[in-house]
Amino acid sequence: MSEKVKKRGKDTYWFRICIGRDPETGKRKWLTQTVRGTKKAAQQIRDQRLAELAQGRLVLDRDTTLNQYLDWWLTTVVIPAHPDSETAGEYADHMRRYVRDKLGDTKLVEIKAPMLQEMYADLLVKGLIPTTVRKVHRVLSSAFKYAVGIDAIYRNPAQAVRPPKLVQREMQVLSAAQTRRMLAACEDNPWGAVFHLAVETGMRPEEYLALKWEDVDLAARRVLVRRAVVRRRNGDGGWYFRGPKHGVAGGRFR
Repeated sequence: MSEKVKKRGKDTYWFRICIGRDPETGKRKWLTQTVRGTKKAAQQIRDQRLAELAQGRLVLDRDTTLNQYLDWWLTTVVIPAHPDSETAGEYADHMRRYVRDKLGDTKLVEIKAPMLQEMYADLLVKGLIPTTVRKVHRVLSSAFKYAVGIDAIYRNPAQAVRPPKLVQREMQVLSAAQTRRMLAACEDNPWGAVFHLAVETGMRPEEYLALKWEDVDLAARRVLVRRAVVRRRNGDGGWYFRGPKHGVAGGRFR
């Protein structure tokens, strides 16, 4: 049986699935995938791929466009790997904003390093900072690396691309006098208390906007950071809570 999971090495298994026949040659086309882990895990992934094939969601042939592949990769690979974080949303957002319009209609197998290099250069000309361009590069490189792993393409085109160098910029901060003037100016502002709390505790916006009264001890003048509020990046504009980046932390205010 062609879908049988076979051992390849230590803690490594592989399988292949027939995804149809080439219309010109009549030869079978195969999807081959290697899985690191247990045989049971490999069997589960194989069953998932077979289900995708039966539902028409397995789009991995020479006519697959980058947009089609990204849709499949984000849904099938990234989201299951990061179910409780905003990683998948960030990946999708970067692809939507900076990649899909430029290269999305290009066939996956036709994406070459010069195309990516030109796209990065164009993004810089349009005013995107190098840090963001490098994030785009990391997401694309990860997507292409997975495509290589399942034999959808022969090599990762992002490996030959040079992302822009990071530019070290000195952080601009308010002086003590400027901070006092700012806080004085917002005394009558409805959000004045929030500004005071942010300055005195050093909390991030996603942390102080997620506070509840149960997190604040007015007598001890202490506040606990137990969660952060994060905006979903999947286009629905919604928000959700997640744990703080560095675990529960506390801060004091006057």
